[in-house]
Amino acid sequence: MESEKVQLSVIVPVYNVEQYLKQCIDSILNQTFKNFELILVDDGALDSCPQICDNYSKHDDRVKVIHKKNGGLSSARNAGIKVARGKFLTFIDSDDWISKNYFEEMMKEQDKYNADIISIRETTVNSNGEVHHHKLNEKSKIKIFKLNCIDALFSFCDTNFAWGKLIRTKIILDNKILFPVGKNYEDVGTMYKVYDKANVLVISDRASYFYRIRANSITNNIKKSDIYDQIYFLNQIKSYVFKVYPKYLDCYILCRGFIALSFLYKSNLDDKEKNKLTNLIYKNTQGYKFKFRWIKVKENFLKIMLMHFRLADKVLNLKSKKA
Repeated sequence: MESEKVQLSVIVPVYNVEQYLKQCIDSILNQTFKNFELILVDDGALDSCPQICDNYSKHDDRVKVIHKKNGGLSSARNAGIKVARGKFLTFIDSDDWISKNYFEEMMKEQDKYNADIISIRETTVNSNGEVHHHKLNEKSKIKIFKLNCIDALFSFCDTNFAWGKLIRTKIILDNKILFPVGKNYEDVGTMYKVYDKANVLVISDRASYFYRIRANSITNNIKKSDIYDQIYFLNQIKSYVFKVYPKYLDCYILCRGFIALSFLYKSNLDDKEKNKLTNLIYKNTQGYKFKFRWIKVKENFLKIMLMHFRLADKVLNLKSKKA
């Protein structure tokens, strides 16, 4: 591997996932595409993960291991980016896994369209190991965005998850894009910068990334700090200077406001705190316009409309009471 140029850097942050880690690593090492390095970032794991990582590195020279103090997902990803040598990079969460031709399919699409980002859909796996319907064996459909990649994100044609993507490393390094340490939902605060700097994005509906939904995940345990993180990222996006002003920025801001409110009404905060944060969220979405041409944004259209007319909290409050 040292004698040839590494095409792909695979970054896997690792923390206390000993029951899932081997499945994740095996799915990577058994890929049909071989020209990659695997960077396992042990983020101060307290279980057997550090030993598992080291054992793999002893038997496969493509595997590199970083041991560091616990700093969270953003810190671990940043540590991986720092040592990545590949022309492209991809992030995989350590409790997930990928199909055997995951890399090959992405690299083929990249080569065909000279893409800066390849985005592939996920297949969700519940806590019982049940896999939802996916399209692994079907001919994939693709969408291509040129120069306006950010509008794919802001119009919800694509997700803002860091995983499930092939990204040109140069975009991240040249623009000094890092994940925000100390924040949850870090992808929201990072991926829009990557998309803004990209020239060609290819979205495939092949769902060859297996995303495991766990009961103790961050999204199932909403805290007050999570709401503030959502508001923080909202303000970061509003103040960011885009390469080309996005057509769907207003659409995205209003929908992100709705998401922040939905987090709030899923939390166990008292009514006084909810009212305070509700007003703060509305304040941060004030002035962004609602347009009926956004009706093609499908399931998010109602969220955007409710935010614009300041009705989202009323609807979410009714839903939370019913639940």
